[in-house]
Amino acid sequence: MILRGLDGHVPAGIWLTVISESVDDALFWLRESGFGVGRDDLARQRVMVFSREEIQRNMGDIVTPLAVEIENGRVVRARSVPSVRQFYALVPTILSLSRPLDQGVSRSR
Repeated sequence: MILRGLDGHVPAGIWLTVISESVDDALFWLRESGFGVGRDDLARQRVMVFSREEIQRNMGDIVTPLAVEIENGRVVRARSVPSVRQFYALVPTILSLSRPLDQGVSRSR
């Protein structure tokens, strides 16, 4: 229901993660839901595909659909998203980009 509500577009500032048994199954499901994606289009359209085993190994058991908020590379919040309305309520209306971390690179002035 949420995927169909996106009408083939991932809002700015959001990445969509599909948990599937295979990439081919995920691509089929995405195409059926209005996303015209192939394997090479996934990153460009901000879509990632993971197997159930990868998610379980890295995050444990999860309930889907799930929104995970990440700040500075760390998970800060996770919550279930039972409706399209609640999904869009989580989409940031103003994107904020933090300064990149200083990685020891000196800058000439």
